[in-house]
Amino acid sequence: MDTDRHDESLAEQERSPADAQIPEDISATGMAIRAALGIDAPVSASDLEGRFSMTRHIRSICAFAALTALLLAVAAAPAGATTSVSKSQRELVILSTDLSQGGPIERALYDVVEMGGTGLGVTALGTRYNAVHLLQGAGASQANFVTRLDQITARPGVRAVDVIFMTHGLTDNVVFATGGIVAVATVRSMIVANLTMAQRAKLRMVFSTACFGASHRSAWRDSGFKIVSGSREIYADSAASYPAFLSTWTVGGSFSAAIVAANVAGLASGWDPAASLWLSVSHPSLADQVNSFRLTTGTTGLTINAMP
Repeated sequence: MDTDRHDESLAEQERSPADAQIPEDISATGMAIRAALGIDAPVSASDLEGRFSMTRHIRSICAFAALTALLLAVAAAPAGATTSVSKSQRELVILSTDLSQGGPIERALYDVVEMGGTGLGVTALGTRYNAVHLLQGAGASQANFVTRLDQITARPGVRAVDVIFMTHGLTDNVVFATGGIVAVATVRSMIVANLTMAQRAKLRMVFSTACFGASHRSAWRDSGFKIVSGSREIYADSAASYPAFLSTWTVGGSFSAAIVAANVAGLASGWDPAASLWLSVSHPSLADQVNSFRLTTGTTGLTINAMP
């Protein structure tokens, strides 16, 4: 079978930068939160000014975080020998399930967390990879995910496959579009069973926004990925951390430096305390479990242009 042809059995889309949807801005997200919480007051000039101020604030945080990470990357020499990977040799899979679940407050929170993550990822990375494979909605199933990895890694010209994994997570478990809660060890077993060792050698990095993603790292590594990241507990700062990660990774900063950028931006943004406040209304027992700080495991020094 020609794996370069579009496989219509998978409910997924491959988009070029020209097709990418620009993510909703902060003001649109604020309106969604206002509606979810039943606040119907008209938007005043001062309110609009505040929203624009928040947008500028987040952009400043991301720029500062990316600069910090790049300075650290320059100061630190890559660990271990790497070989060059050109744009034509690398492909990206973005998996994004429906995060807008639960009651009004939870849905409002996840709208903020997601912040148009798929559109932003395609826009930022579409020109940096040979292809970006988008699995979303009903297409973001475990079977589709593993099948897509199998198809991409089977191509002779591909040397590196990266994954941005945006879904719900629990300790040692993740959520796909179908099948509900799945042990990440089961995902690892499916990858190992369906991909040869040569194929798994092409798996490079996983950037995960799943809650409790730090507990998933060993399974991703055992699947073949060279370096992976995951949050300590509930992940809530994507509005600031995700753009900072992308800004560093796309310009050639190491994965480790990009995670530093994400953590700096996330801590400075204040999204975690805000999420704790939101959760304290509906799920007080979860309010003290918000901790987006990302941990990494794997080969340090990897960049978008390198493979160990």
